[in-house]
Amino acid sequence: MTKVKKLTPKQQKFLKLLSDNIGIKKPKSIYNMLLESGYSKSTALQQTEILNTEGVKRETKTILSKLKDKRDMALDSITQDKLDKASARDGASTMDILIKNSQLLKGKSTAINKVDISDTQYNEILKREQDRVKQ
Repeated sequence: MTKVKKLTPKQQKFLKLLSDNIGIKKPKSIYNMLLESGYSKSTALQQTEILNTEGVKRETKTILSKLKDKRDMALDSITQDKLDKASARDGASTMDILIKNSQLLKGKSTAINKVDISDTQYNEILKREQDRVKQ
């Protein structure tokens, strides 16, 4: 049977801050939460190393579930009418925030270094956006 490692006081404080910041209008950055938890600046810059530790990964599953619930609520509130009226920037920004938060909590990169899209796909997207703007 594998022994479960206890969380350090810094990890406990960080997880409490992380949980408290889900769903609020102006959440603290992961960096600032790590600093407030007692981590050094250099350690706080290495966020994925902290998020990928066994104890933090185990505990963030609940937080990630809450985030997924919030994401689903947000997605459910996005009606076709709202999409038709919203700017492309607003739609892209909303999805970007939701996706990056989810990726960060999973310890994955939030940067996209390369996007593979065919000319056909690009032209279809461009035409849809041009048609939407004309309306």
